[in-house]
Amino acid sequence: MNNQDKIKQLENQLKEVLSAYNILEEYCCLLVGSDCDENETITEANKIVNNSLNNQSK
Repeated sequence: MNNQDKIKQLENQLKEVLSAYNILEEYCCLLVGSDCDENETITEANKIVNNSLNNQSK
């Protein structure tokens, strides 16, 4: 497997992890019963995810 193939594989894995995170975020909000924007833990986790997405698109 060459470097390009490895990079593509890692990009796909990151997309899958971010998709799973989005599902988990929605589920957590349902469990907590609060707005995700008001939950500090979810807000901080979203910052990390957004940084990952921004770095991926560069």
